[in-house]
Amino acid sequence: MEDTIGASRRTKKLFWLCWVTYMVSCLGRFNYAAAMAELIGTQGYSKSAAGAVGTAMFVVYGICQLATGWIGDRVSARRMIAFGLFGSAAVNAVMGCVSTQRVMLLLWMLNGVFQACMWAPVARIFAERLPEEQRKRAFSNAAATIPVAMMLIYGMAALSIRYASWRFVFWIPALSMLIAACIWLPQCAALEHGMGKHEAQRTVHAPTKAPGLYTLLLPSGMLFIAFASFTLGLLKDGIQAWIPTFLTESFGLTTSVSTAASLLLPLCNIAGVILTRWFIANHIRNELRGAAVCFGISLGGLSMLIWIQNVSGVLSFLLLTVASTAMIGASILLINLVPMHFGVWGRAGTMTGFLNCCAYGGSAASSFGIGAVAQHAGWGAAIGFWLVFAAAACAACVVTAARWQRYRDRLTEETA
Repeated sequence: MEDTIGASRRTKKLFWLCWVTYMVSCLGRFNYAAAMAELIGTQGYSKSAAGAVGTAMFVVYGICQLATGWIGDRVSARRMIAFGLFGSAAVNAVMGCVSTQRVMLLLWMLNGVFQACMWAPVARIFAERLPEEQRKRAFSNAAATIPVAMMLIYGMAALSIRYASWRFVFWIPALSMLIAACIWLPQCAALEHGMGKHEAQRTVHAPTKAPGLYTLLLPSGMLFIAFASFTLGLLKDGIQAWIPTFLTESFGLTTSVSTAASLLLPLCNIAGVILTRWFIANHIRNELRGAAVCFGISLGGLSMLIWIQNVSGVLSFLLLTVASTAMIGASILLINLVPMHFGVWGRAGTMTGFLNCCAYGGSAASSFGIGAVAQHAGWGAAIGFWLVFAAAACAACVVTAARWQRYRDRLTEETA
């Protein structure tokens, strides 16, 4: 009995250690978006130039996800996460000391490399170290890290811009990640040592023959899932990144006020995590059908926004919040839960990296593309850009749901 209780405590402590560490790492990834409206207003950056910095990070982050996902299945997850934390902390510290757009571009690209070392190792820990009955709950709960980090970073950014300088938007996360890295290394090592050989062994057993790329991607409908992942990044991170600028330009709010208003968005996203968990537990048996519902909700919100974007700032903000919150649900289903099924092959990190790469490809497209479209054609065209992709992703999920279900059923039979 004592061994069982001790094992349960260790797994809970491991989950929360991963949760807090990853949440802190997100502070050093999304802080540029929180400072972007102020950089446009005070440093003279154009929207496309400011968006290019965010795009550079997302592109590098997405590409590196392919490599770090593969590497994360083969090296120490503890050391890989520590490497990412220390590196991102250093980059953020320097970001707060410069103001030249070209230098920021290069630094933020480097930050993408270090940030790519975070989620795939965490996903591997969840898939291989946690008991089977706790994995889905852990992956779902981990989705709350991003809205919590968003809420913290936008609150801190609003206060920094109002009372000090936008530079603190980079310095505070740098210090936070440095502290987190110093805590992560010894605590994770102690947990690994305390688990012992029985608890530390993989909770999954791979088949004798490792699957090839064809087995992983084509029969499962993974290419359609990849497009849906691209679109959720386009919507989720794009809305979060551009909502302060949209409110400032469309309704005359100051950057500090529009940034503070953006605090409500991640707060609602947390509610989206809770609702998605409830739907997963009670109604969703197929991740693709659930994602189709999420894209449908986002599509509805954006369709209404097209008509009232110049009428009411409050209603516009609420509709963007609905669209963004729905994408939190899609992210849980596609980025967190779909790769979990590949853990039976020891490929949870690889598939997490692949889908994260697709999602951040969408983030990159939105970061630069929305800025360019809004600058040359207005915010109505930018919203239409989001709307078209939401409709296409919804259709992709509907078309692929049956194929994904058959693949999951066959996977269960082969690994039983």
